[in-house]
Amino acid sequence: MTITQTTNAKSFFSTDTKGYAINGSNPIGPNLFHPLQTFFSLLNLPQQIIGSLIRDRLFLPLNYPDQTTKWDIKGNLLLLDWLMGKKEIPNTYSNYKLLQKIKQHFTITAKKICVEAADKSQTIEFQTYFIESNKSISGNGLTYILVSFYGNKVIEKNQQNTQEMPWIPDNIKSLSGMLPAILMNLKENNISVDSLQVFSLGGATLESLQTPDMIEILPRNLILNRSFTSSDKVANALYSLPYRILLTNLAWITKWYANPEQTILTFFKRVAENKDPSSLKNRTCIIFKATKDNFFGENNSFAKDFESKLKQTGLKVFSGEFYASDIPLRSQHSTSLNDFVAIDDSQKETGTDRTGFLEMKEGESLAHALANFFNSFPEKERHICLNIGGSRENLAPMVKSILPVLEEFLKLKKS
Repeated sequence: MTITQTTNAKSFFSTDTKGYAINGSNPIGPNLFHPLQTFFSLLNLPQQIIGSLIRDRLFLPLNYPDQTTKWDIKGNLLLLDWLMGKKEIPNTYSNYKLLQKIKQHFTITAKKICVEAADKSQTIEFQTYFIESNKSISGNGLTYILVSFYGNKVIEKNQQNTQEMPWIPDNIKSLSGMLPAILMNLKENNISVDSLQVFSLGGATLESLQTPDMIEILPRNLILNRSFTSSDKVANALYSLPYRILLTNLAWITKWYANPEQTILTFFKRVAENKDPSSLKNRTCIIFKATKDNFFGENNSFAKDFESKLKQTGLKVFSGEFYASDIPLRSQHSTSLNDFVAIDDSQKETGTDRTGFLEMKEGESLAHALANFFNSFPEKERHICLNIGGSRENLAPMVKSILPVLEEFLKLKKS
């Protein structure tokens, strides 16, 4: 199934001489027969090469030939094919009974979201999965729309032929532009998204929150799941002093520097100042932080006053810090939401603090808290959540990552 939108994508993405550029072609590209433009493109070539290296090797690997399958564990692909009715799995498969229930109550459909340039010369195809509860679930339902940085493509048309190439953004504006383009597409196709959930480097798409008008398409619930904070903090987590200074400066020069932490604050502050003062009253921001996250934990997470500044804009904010005691430290960033469990409030020294978080009983998981939140809007026929994955996470592992939330949603419906 294809969802198509014709838009002036120039406002969302970076531009070249054609007014619309998101591609993986030679940087000289369409300028090949224009000597003056070719000259300036050649001057810019070293900067683009350095920018690609920063993007691919340090932040968001996109330029590998096997980008669509490199990080798919065989089990993830088998599981996905089974859930979509393409293959069978043995009944000895881990959690087979649970998976049978999920398959019974949810359907997975692959859909393409197509964003077309105003002059129809280029189209970007974003590959997505719609995971939707069916009529077997009573009351309000749940839909997840999964979007990855991987497996998307650009289709370029001219009078002679049509060329397809991987979608490879050339700067942070191109990368983050996918968010407003997809949200606008869904809105124009009468799909009302209630929540936006970003995981890890998926948070880089929030760099697109540059003007207060974006509030018109931004879902009213923003969920930051161990989300990217800034280029500086990533560099601080991974590199020693000389290298991180070099890295952040190169990121700035090549237009790959991002600071969504500050962008989020500035955006909501500007909305509160320029729009109706009550426009943020019914909006919510939920923040999951993993205390021992090797990328965005402790000093590299959101600043201590981040939540209080958000609240000053009128936004409802729920923020919690969690530690999965049975999971190795190196896996705290990527482990399932089911592994983060509410413990007794007196045990904050373990790295868990849910004082300002959503209501959770002792022993309940983050997956349960999120499912409960999705289920707390009885006026909605179904809650729709757009979920943007992180680095090296394409759609197959993304499906697996939300299964615990689907499981908890089913339990809530049965109770």
